[in-house]
Amino acid sequence: MKQIWSLSRALMFIVLFSHSLILQAQENRPEGLVSIPWEKFQKLLTLDEDEIVLSLEEYQVILKQTGRSYTQPLPVRNGKVILSRAQFNSILNQMKPAELEKMKPPADYLIIRSSYKGKLTADSVSIQADFDIEIFQTAKPKYYKIPLFPQNLALKKVLLDQEDALITMENGRYTVTTLAAGKHHLTVYFSLKTVLQGQPQSFSFPVPMTPITSLELEIPLSNVSVEVTNAQQLVCAGHNGLTRVSALLPATSHIHVRWRKKIPEAEKGPAKIYVNSQNHLIIEDDALRINASIALSVLQNSISSVLLRVPHGYNVLEVRGSNLGDWQEVEQKDQRFLNIPFMYPQKGKFTLSILAEKLLPETPITVEYNGFEVADAIREKGFLGVELKSTSEAIVADHRELDRLDVSELPQALISLSQKPLLFGFKYLHHPFSLVLDITKHAELTTINTVVDSASGVTLFTEDGKLVHRIVYKIRNNSKQFMSLTLPRGSQVWSVFVGGEPTKPMINEKKILIPLNRSKQGATGLVAFDVELIYYEKSNPFHFCNVKEGYFPVPDVLMSQMTWSVYLPIGYTYPYFGGTVEKENVASFLNTQTQVLNGTRHNSLPGMLNSEPNDAKQRRQEVSQLKKRFNPNLALSEEQLSYQIDNERQFGQRVQQLQQEAVPLTKGFVPIRIQIPKTGQIFRFAKTIVSEEPLHMNFTFISHTALLTITVFIMLGLLICVYLLRGKIKNFLRACQNRYQLSYTPLVFLILGIILLPHTKYYAILCLVISGLAFILIWKRKRQEKAV
Repeated sequence: MKQIWSLSRALMFIVLFSHSLILQAQENRPEGLVSIPWEKFQKLLTLDEDEIVLSLEEYQVILKQTGRSYTQPLPVRNGKVILSRAQFNSILNQMKPAELEKMKPPADYLIIRSSYKGKLTADSVSIQADFDIEIFQTAKPKYYKIPLFPQNLALKKVLLDQEDALITMENGRYTVTTLAAGKHHLTVYFSLKTVLQGQPQSFSFPVPMTPITSLELEIPLSNVSVEVTNAQQLVCAGHNGLTRVSALLPATSHIHVRWRKKIPEAEKGPAKIYVNSQNHLIIEDDALRINASIALSVLQNSISSVLLRVPHGYNVLEVRGSNLGDWQEVEQKDQRFLNIPFMYPQKGKFTLSILAEKLLPETPITVEYNGFEVADAIREKGFLGVELKSTSEAIVADHRELDRLDVSELPQALISLSQKPLLFGFKYLHHPFSLVLDITKHAELTTINTVVDSASGVTLFTEDGKLVHRIVYKIRNNSKQFMSLTLPRGSQVWSVFVGGEPTKPMINEKKILIPLNRSKQGATGLVAFDVELIYYEKSNPFHFCNVKEGYFPVPDVLMSQMTWSVYLPIGYTYPYFGGTVEKENVASFLNTQTQVLNGTRHNSLPGMLNSEPNDAKQRRQEVSQLKKRFNPNLALSEEQLSYQIDNERQFGQRVQQLQQEAVPLTKGFVPIRIQIPKTGQIFRFAKTIVSEEPLHMNFTFISHTALLTITVFIMLGLLICVYLLRGKIKNFLRACQNRYQLSYTPLVFLILGIILLPHTKYYAILCLVISGLAFILIWKRKRQEKAV
């Protein structure tokens, strides 16, 4: 018998630990079914062998369930633990049964059901409350406390399982205390003060919330109407001078009952309909639309439908309201009526909303509106408000039985329906009334839906006559598909980016078309995006002296501001700038002539390829200095000037970055590799409000070699003149010496300094200083001679 018991335990355990094979077989079977061949099962259990072969993991799981560990070495073969049947049986005998986890109850107790039975007397009501309670067993015995009613109720008796219950007062409530767990039945008797036939004919009392709550009440009156607040089912039956009430309630914390004598219903007469309407007239481009809100008050009887007269020429689009059937238009006595049925008879106050329209032709028209009239209405009054939502002009041609009001006197509900201010307001007290409007359409003026907030350009002139342009437009676009612009003849577009993405431009009648994005809506309106254009053109190289010009590409979109930086080669002087753009001070005629006379030139920022941003303080100083160079009337913003400085610094880096990108040409990247000079003379230009007008600048340049040659010839000419006029000059100097008692030396140095000043200012200043010191010494000597 022991062998059979041990063998059965071994079989059970092996089956438990062969879950891996069973689960593998279970994957292809329906849920809950396991199938394994007997030969495989017999081989798994090794019923015909005295050795049990287990994996190391299975062996460790078995040891954990025994609660001890074996230190005796066991034979291991191919990573498997080999146990004799005796050893295996010994381990099975020491295994402990698994303890089931105890489930925690949802609460200490649950009140499952409550029922209340009451009986009214002349001055009170007696209530019997029955509760079905489930108390859950806890690990340790304790007293269970079940709160019931507030202490302001007058209790008669409390029974727990037909025995007197232990009642205590806790937190202002009667509390039942018991030590027994399980199912219990609790009965509570109490009374409430009320008046059977006086006022108020009602009573209420608080109750514990339970899933199932029922009420039974006996009232010693006949022909009464009873109401139980929130009752989902209420049955009242009268018999032999008594009224019995049965009610089913949802989970509630109060039961409220009231009753009154039934009032015999008087014979109903015909329904009386009173109407108060608000008519919102909207003049649009194609139609006059009506939004009529009709408030009906039905008295004395209910109605199953309502009939309204439709104004002539108007089409009803929609009827809204509660509990409406399918409305339809009917013809009666050559008039159109709107029949609106209800899903069940209506009485009291309710509102209908009617949407209608009258189409307007293209030519000026006179349109009449006389409202929706409710048939068989005792009285009808209302208001009219007219709103204009088109480019048309509306004039009140005539109005009958209407009192004109200021729009501020209209009901607020009618005013709130309009998106724009109301033009006219009227009031009527009865039908029929008539409002005649003369509507004249005017041609719409095209407004700007796309604008360039700012355009920032950088142009590089190389000494061999090549020009590289980078233009960035900041655009806010609402509906424009393309931006078109004209480039100089022979220009080659290198790259176009729209919103940071490469874009392939198109051409149409020698104009470049750039596809535009639609601006996203931001907190303050449309958000601008960048359109970047880089193109190349070829011109004549720089020589000794000549005139050159450059063009800024103007799109077919209004530009608010334009700033343009032009880098010109070093080794040249630029005495004059002209064109249709506003120049900064250093490019004005006076300043350029001063530079020529002083032998100076205007240098660029330190390195065109330098894209390292300055700190905030340096940037503010740089922007402030740049703003002072322009005419204040241009009103250039600091943000625009700061962006222009960034564009100047990043010009070369941007071109090189595009050349290094390994992207196909069709994506819009630069197809040619060029070397950008790192220095140059920079001149800046600006323009405010540009609308398809050409923007260009031209400049005159003189090479330093040509300027030096001209200077040498001028000096030689001066020397020749001095030589030819040496006699007259000598007589002039002698006369000056005799008259002013001056020597030749300071005069010679003074004249020499004036001659050298336009060319070599340092030597000229030296000559002037020597001349001045000589004059001072002569003046002091003369004073000393006079003193002696």
